[in-house]
Amino acid sequence: MAPPTGPTPAAAATPPTHLKALWVLVCALSAVVVALVAGIILVCLGTPVHSAICIGGGAFAGTLGLGLGILNTLWPKNGNDGG
Repeated sequence: MAPPTGPTPAAAATPPTHLKALWVLVCALSAVVVALVAGIILVCLGTPVHSAICIGGGAFAGTLGLGLGILNTLWPKNGNDGG
């Protein structure tokens, strides 16, 4: 009897690499939205523009770090993800 020729279960459970890139893009775009909202709210409250930009940058960095950390935690770790 010949061995099965289909993909191994571990390889079948791993999403394609381009899907990982799309999720990273979703995280980056959501971080941009959070940063813009934070900056706009601060400017509307009377904060100087340069301070609002700095705080928006911090919001971007925090959101992107959190999103990428969650992706890293949830992504399968079988060494077969192509990247």
